[in-house]
Amino acid sequence: MKKSLLNGFKKYSAVFLSVWLLSSCKAYANEQATFLKQKSLMLGRTELLYSKDGIKLDLYEKSQILTMRPPLWRVQICHTGYKRYWEGEAKDFKSSFNSTCAMFRPGDASTLKPGTVSQSEIKGLPCVSYKLNGQKLASNTIQHTWQRLLVKEGTLLALPAKDVPAVATRVLSLSFGAPVTPGIPLAMTVFNNAGTESKEFELLAAQKKAATATDFKVPSTYTRVSKPEQITNTKAMGEDFAEIFK
Repeated sequence: MKKSLLNGFKKYSAVFLSVWLLSSCKAYANEQATFLKQKSLMLGRTELLYSKDGIKLDLYEKSQILTMRPPLWRVQICHTGYKRYWEGEAKDFKSSFNSTCAMFRPGDASTLKPGTVSQSEIKGLPCVSYKLNGQKLASNTIQHTWQRLLVKEGTLLALPAKDVPAVATRVLSLSFGAPVTPGIPLAMTVFNNAGTESKEFELLAAQKKAATATDFKVPSTYTRVSKPEQITNTKAMGEDFAEIFK
């Protein structure tokens, strides 16, 4: 009798353990991440995935993906066409996008300084709004064309991300050509001295999406390179850049 009860208990325990493990794995696999669809003047259309497992910025118009994961939050930049990637410290990250953009206009929006902070909302996401301030010219100053086109002020919306260190959110700010502020950059609008508005990047849609830690890892088939320029400066980009100066 005791042996029968013991066997029944073992079977019940095994079934219970299997159900618990299955439900736990399912819950892990269906971890809900924040999925943002954005549009940038510099980067084109992008997709940003964010959860406790990391951050993934897909620049699919440039065939590039940027990822960061805890606990080190190192930056990995992949080229999906060439199947290669570069990895480095987030604190040393430099974006080629905003520096290139600044070369072709008389103002760099990333140099604006965050000022007044307020609470806001965009696409159903509670966010923080930063008033951005730049250098103001005297009203009696005769402005040349390049002075009128200088970036004067703007507004930046950012998603609070307390579990992401400032060194990682800085990488995203630099990638979008935005001033460095806490949180994940969502949208930024700037004005020049002539009063012309420019949507540097905007949030098109925000939703929840199932994600796992694998979504933030570089595929094992990719080859690691020693310099980020081997990812960002492709042959096509070099040829297009040279064409401008002909």
